[in-house]
Amino acid sequence: NKAHSSEGNHILAVFKEPEKYDSVEAALEDISAEVERLNSIHISDMNFQIKYHLGGDWKFLAMVTGIDAASSEYACIWCKCKSTERFDTEKEWSISDPTAGARTIEENVSLSQLPKSRKKYNVSNCPIFPSIPLTHVVIDNLHLFLRVSDKLIALLVSELRRQDKIDKQKKFTSFDPLKYKHCDGYQKFVTSLGISNFEFYIGKTSRELKTRSLTGPEKLKVFRNAKIEALLPNFDPTECERIQHLWTGLLELNMLFSKPAEALSTSVIDEFKHGAKQWVRDFIDVYHNDNVTPYIHAMMQHVGQFMTIHGSILPFTQQGLEKHNDNMTKNFDLRAFVVSKLCSNL
Repeated sequence: NKAHSSEGNHILAVFKEPEKYDSVEAALEDISAEVERLNSIHISDMNFQIKYHLGGDWKFLAMVTGIDAASSEYACIWCKCKSTERFDTEKEWSISDPTAGARTIEENVSLSQLPKSRKKYNVSNCPIFPSIPLTHVVIDNLHLFLRVSDKLIALLVSELRRQDKIDKQKKFTSFDPLKYKHCDGYQKFVTSLGISNFEFYIGKTSRELKTRSLTGPEKLKVFRNAKIEALLPNFDPTECERIQHLWTGLLELNMLFSKPAEALSTSVIDEFKHGAKQWVRDFIDVYHNDNVTPYIHAMMQHVGQFMTIHGSILPFTQQGLEKHNDNMTKNFDLRAFVVSKLCSNL
């Protein structure tokens, strides 16, 4: 439980560089070398074998395993599913069986060493931790919920814009609540939940209509209280019901993939696997196949497999780390500001 909190996470280093492969590889060079070298620890006549795991959001995990960005054709970190096949609920993709499409870290290393013209499956760089198997690169339940919920919210906002007849409008001069009634209704709903500083605004440079991103707890609050029919009063009631079913279903799946190992039996894991596939079937009944993102694919195909291998994905949650990172960033920026002020006063 402590590891899930800010206090249970610890900083090894801070570096301020672009989040790109070359920067991350250089920053993690000493840690990567130690991981490769340190396989056991001997303490008081006892020898402990070390098993390493990697956690993080999709961008980080793809980067350190040598895979291209989530927008690439073969974006999945664990299998070779093409972007055009993500929606297929009939096909099974494995994280451990190469005959069922699983990647291996050894293959990533080999592919990364080929000339650019011969590289395959969007493997562009050598894995930074080549001894950590991909079954130990574990998806995070926090980012899984956040990114799938982001997609549902984005699709809802797109429909609100269509209802307000501004779905094709790129530039705005102001936000008129009388003219943009559906968007204004969503704004009022979110703020009615006690979520502050949420409103549609016009980007200073882009002139696009935007809102700030919701935090994890705010998204949970929105999903628990949203009434799609009230937000889309002129929309087909049957379609509203189907969208509502997706929002409710994601909350139910989140409860399952966030359970600790002691609450997960084989039957519960099977229930999750079946529920995730059915959720994707329902999703593509409402939205286009292209809207199935890498996170949605991973939720359907791989999360159940991770549960089976590791007992639960909850031990790999990034919740405490994200909070610790927020605190560290504030302190780091504050100290940098104080140092700059001190220097300017010298």
